Amino acid sequence: MNYLTDKTIVLGVSAGAAIYKSLEFIRLLVKNGVKVYPVLTENAAKMISRELFSAIAGENIGDAMAHISLKKADLVCVLPATANIISKIAYGFADDLLTTTVLASEAPLMVVPAMNDAMWRKPVIVENVEKLRSRGVTLCGPVYGGLACGDEGLGRMAPLDMVFAYMERIFAPKNLSGKKILITAGPTVEMWDSVRCITNLSSGKTGYSLAKEAWLRGADVTLVSGPVALEKPYDMEVANVVSADEMFEAVKARFAGCSHFVSCAAVCDFKPQKIFGKMKKAYGVPDVKWLPTPDILKWAGENKKRQVVVGFALEDSDVEANAKVKMVEKNCDFMVANHISNIGAESSFATVLSGNGSGVSVSGNKSHELASSIWDAIMV
Repeated sequence: MNYLTDKTIVLGVSAGAAIYKSLEFIRLLVKNGVKVYPVLTENAAKMISRELFSAIAGENIGDAMAHISLKKADLVCVLPATANIISKIAYGFADDLLTTTVLASEAPLMVVPAMNDAMWRKPVIVENVEKLRSRGVTLCGPVYGGLACGDEGLGRMAPLDMVFAYMERIFAPKNLSGKKILITAGPTVEMWDSVRCITNLSSGKTGYSLAKEAWLRGADVTLVSGPVALEKPYDMEVANVVSADEMFEAVKARFAGCSHFVSCAAVCDFKPQKIFGKMKKAYGVPDVKWLPTPDILKWAGENKKRQVVVGFALEDSDVEANAKVKMVEKNCDFMVANHISNIGAESSFATVLSGNGSGVSVSGNKSHELASSIWDAIMV
């Protein structure tokens, strides 16, 4: 389930070098339960036939106006959007089916630019893009990368998963709009010699999903991340750290400005008193002395003013009982209690405990579904 399921989207396609990506994007939308009506410019139809778009979308698009009432459209998206079509939309032209559709529709409009970087920088295009933004049009991209001309620059069409996320953001609930969310995610790593370390099995998926869900719901998000093998989220500050000490410093530097602090990272509880040079077996078993790492969550609970502090308790037994004790000890407003069986699992379950003693069971077949349920429980 996602925020686009059962939506009806008119996908405008202009004649850019990235046109082939529109076919792949239609497949992605259809796979996720979206009804798609492609509308091509005449030049776009010369590059890829309307029949192919019809086959992939599952709709006859010979005359889009005959097959869909624009009043039923939930969103109009132009992908790819060339410099030409952006300028036409900015000035309210209606000289073909696509521009007429854009002008006639009362649905939200999203534009996904793709062009040469020199064109993207031109003052006239900058001005036209700002006109669209000022009218509430959602723009996604462009991004830096390889261009059709062989150069590299800012003009490449945004990746399709990014476009999908921007679409979801249009329809997601906005109960976090105006909030400043600080989230920690992933593991921390503590070196005990020059090449070896201790860490844990955290993948960072839950923390990253919580950050993305908060962004979808309109929040200004900052993510403090330990080492993970995950894609950097969109439109948010990401502070990459390694050790618990580094994570603590990153949190302290940002805590005062946040409205919600979500401590989702799996922070190592101990660190070596000193880091050895590379230890060899011939040296025998090393005598490693351990020190406690900073208690980031406890510090946040002690120093909060207006902030809402959310902790995570990963337990292997007596999950809720141990989580309740931790919530009191750390002075948290909420505690997410979950079992170690959730580590690395796609399907997860947890209980969100609140300060008044109540608990809400949450679950999800995917990490983003669990994240959505957790935010629902926190923002009731």
